[in-house]
Amino acid sequence: MRAKGSLLIGLSAIAIGIVGIMAISILSTAPTGIAAGFPLPPGASSDPRVANVARIYFAATDSSGRPIPYRGGMR
Repeated sequence: MRAKGSLLIGLSAIAIGIVGIMAISILSTAPTGIAAGFPLPPGASSDPRVANVARIYFAATDSSGRPIPYRGGMR
């Protein structure tokens, strides 16, 4: 009986792992950034400075679309 329980736990762990890998695969191919539907604050379309800040905050990309690297935090 104990072997059946261990088998069930093992198969469940494998199934969860497969579902996780599939989810990561799907999410990694999804578009990112403001074009992906991140909300913009009111007035972002009328003020380019606000749109720039929103793009940096939500998508972490520069004006050419390249990712902005993380260089550490506050010390």
